[in-house]
Amino acid sequence: VSVRGYNQPYSSRLLVLINGRQVYLDYRGFTDWGALPVQMAEIRQIEVVKGPNSALFGFNAAGGVINIITFNPLYDKVNQAQVRIGTSATKQVSGVVTGQIDNKLGVRLSAGYDRSHPFNTTSSSPFNFNGGSATTSTPEPMINSHAVSMDALFQATDWAQLGVEYTH
Repeated sequence: VSVRGYNQPYSSRLLVLINGRQVYLDYRGFTDWGALPVQMAEIRQIEVVKGPNSALFGFNAAGGVINIITFNPLYDKVNQAQVRIGTSATKQVSGVVTGQIDNKLGVRLSAGYDRSHPFNTTSSSPFNFNGGSATTSTPEPMINSHAVSMDALFQATDWAQLGVEYTH
């Protein structure tokens, strides 16, 4: 992801937020997109800020700002499951479930699992000194990622809400 021409794989000048909270890894100097604990079904909208307005967000927003906004568990009802199978041994499963109690408590649970083999290194060589074609294969590791998230929002009074989040 790049904004304003900073085409780096892991841009340190691009600020990424989820619901207004920074997910930039300070100790690594970039945002790990594969580790974001957000399923596609949870996303309400994605805001992109580019140009001089991004300076309002701080020093590491020089390249722009991406704010991922999820559905609010107290007001939105989202119940969805997805299964995807693709090339490179890709298997993805994700689900989002929300529930509300008396317009006072809203809970959203989401989970996702992704398994893929990003590079197929099997190659055939026309040069085999044993007389025939040779097939070589370098075992590459499978990429496995998973995310589990729980958001709860409690309407304490007309003007105060209490929120709790857990992400793994």
